[in-house]
Parts: sequence; structure tokens; C-alpha cells
Amino acid sequence: MTAPRILLTFLGAGQYTPTTYRFASGAERETAFFGTALVEELRAEGMAPDRVVLAGTSGSGWGVALRALDGESDLQARLHAEAEANAKAYGNAFDEALLEEARERFTAAYGTTVEPVVLPYGRTEAEALSLLPLLHDRVPPYARLVLDVTNGLRHLPMTALAAALALETLAPAPIDGVYYGAQSMKTETGAAPVLRLDGLIQLMRWVRALAVYDATGRIGPLARAVEGGAATRGDADLAASLDHADFLEQAGRLDEAVPALDALVSALASAQGPVAPLVAPALSARLAWRANATHSARQAALARTALAAGDYLRAALHGFEAEVSRRMEAEGKDPRDRKARTRAQELHGKDAVAIVEKNAPASERERAAAATHLDLKNLRNALAHGTEPRGEALKAALADKGALVALLERLLPVS
Repeated sequence: MTAPRILLTFLGAGQYTPTTYRFASGAERETAFFGTALVEELRAEGMAPDRVVLAGTSGSGWGVALRALDGESDLQARLHAEAEANAKAYGNAFDEALLEEARERFTAAYGTTVEPVVLPYGRTEAEALSLLPLLHDRVPPYARLVLDVTNGLRHLPMTALAAALALETLAPAPIDGVYYGAQSMKTETGAAPVLRLDGLIQLMRWVRALAVYDATGRIGPLARAVEGGAATRGDADLAASLDHADFLEQAGRLDEAVPALDALVSALASAQGPVAPLVAPALSARLAWRANATHSARQAALARTALAAGDYLRAALHGFEAEVSRRMEAEGKDPRDRKARTRAQELHGKDAVAIVEKNAPASERERAAAATHLDLKNLRNALAHGTEPRGEALKAALADKGALVALLERLLPVS
């Protein structure tokens, strides 16, 4: 089943004089109310909305808009009188029967189903936030949203844009486009350009994805951010590169992940549009672990990143493996060799047990390293399996967040 496309457009209190709007396609469409021209343009592009949510306050120009679209009528006059009375009192109520009567007229004018919705004025934070459930109730899951922010009280389209961004996650309902018919920017031909404000949406997607990276250490959500606005083949390739680099890192294939991530940051820095180049240095800083020269240092850096994100299991996993890798590198062995690693881990474990539990001869440095090895291994197993760790210190750490963070800070190797 194809996801429905919903156009959210706003009513202001203007007079809605006929204006010629010029779209990016080159098409020019004359109308008194931009929303109808946008519906025609979307239809021509094969993106016709299945429904229009026509939103305004109780004092918006419902009657004025209907007259501009459908001519003079008794219904238009009654709508106008109702809105005029409400505008003086800034009330949030509107005659629902009148709106229902007007629905058919608006539907005929738009050429698609129109649902009039009365919004609160948004004079308080609670009123502004009430816009979200109003829209949520009218947007089914996975619907495609298109926003027209041309008309309306200046703060309402901004509030709606924020609500639409929330709906991308809550519904979820991705945003296909944000349009503004710029009447005040008429060219010498007299046509008003139609601006696409999709970059605002893309910027917020990147910011959200970076926030997810900070919380999880995953770059995968960045691929979703690019996919959400992928309009060109280059965008699609970039999304695929992000997803692949995320896979390599999560699969522990760090040697392959490093060149993939380097290429990715370079691609972002040179990408078209203003957003990706801004993201590139921020992402590069977050991926600083890849600059480490050794396998153990990269693992240690990832362990610290995981700890900063509150991912204690991943921190312990990377930390333990970094400790094993570092010792193998000191012995001139390749930590990526599976057989050599298995053997080294067994020997290191036996040596550590002999030093810590059987008091075998060892220097203070060797004794501290052996204790760290066993504590990291024990903590990793306890976190991975949900079992009781050995040792009172580890038991205490698993009962208190602060103690666990402090323990990991002490045990994790530094890159």
C-alpha cells in the first residue's frame, strides 16, 4: 500500500490577491491562495497530495480564502463574520458546523480532500505545543508530509515545522518538502518565486543524527539522515558509504573501516549543498579514533568513546580486546591473526592468574597489568552475561553507576 501524501498549509488574515508564482520547474501558476498552486505543481510532478490539512486560527481569513477560491457566497460571508468576531477576542473556538459546511467548497477548489483545522494561537508554551497532537491525530504512520509555510501568523508555520520534525520520529512521517511562496520577492516579470526550504529539514536531520552518534557511538543514523533527503545519485552513494563504514566499525573490521571513514569525511567535505560540509569537521572530530596508528590504540579509543556514551558493555569489550592487542604488539605479534590471538589470550590469562591468584614472582608493573587483565575480563563477562562478577570491588561497581564509571576509567587502556 502506497503511503498517503499530506499537504499541511496555513491560513493567515490577509486579503489573498491573485499572484503569479514561479516554481523551480519553470511553471508559473496564478492564484490568490498559494496552496492551490502548490497542489497543481505537486500533481504535475507526480506527487499529488491525497489530503490537504488547511490550518488556521479562529480569527484567520477563512471567509476571505473561500471568497478568493470560490467567489462570493452566503457561506463565505458567514465564515468571515465568525472569524472577525473571533479575531477581536483571540478565542480558540470556531463554529465547527460552519467549517464542515466549508469543507466541500475547499475540497472542490483544491481538487483533493481538504480538512480544515482550527489551531490555538500559540500564545503560551502549552498552546504552542498543543499543535503537535493536533497534527499527530491527522497524520497516519508513514505518511509523506509536505509543508506550505507561506501564510499564517508568523510563529505558527515555525511551530508547525518543529511539530513536523517531531512527527518524522513519532508517527513516523517523513517530510518531502517545505515550500514558501515569496510574494515580497517578485521579479521584474511580476512573478513571485517559490522557495524550497528543505535545507532546514536536512540540517535538523544531521543534527539529530550527530546527537545519536554522541549517545551511541554509531554513525549509521547519519546514513538515515542522508537518505531522508537523498535527491541525487551522489546523496544515495553517500548514504551507502555511511552505512558500509558503520558496518565495518561495528563488525570490528577496523583496518577496513579507517580508509572507508577517511573517504567518507572527504566526501562530506566536498559534497554539494551547505549542510554536509559543515557536518564533515564535526564528524571527523568524533571519529578521531581512526587517526591512531595501531590496532590496540584504535580499540582503546573506541572503548573510551563507548564509555563516554554510557555503553558500559561495549567499553569493557573494546577495553579488554585493546589490552590483549597491546600485549601482542609488544611481543611483535599481529593482533588480527585469529590463531595467534586465541593462543595469546590463553597464555596472558594463565600468566595473570599465576601472578594475581598464585602469587608468582612478578614486578609491580607486571602485577598491575595482570590485575587489570583479569578485572577487565571478569567485568566484560559479567556485563555480557548478566552474571555475578568475582571480587567485591567489581560487585560494588555493578551496583552503582558512579563506581562502574570510575572503575572503567581506571581499567581502560589509553590510546
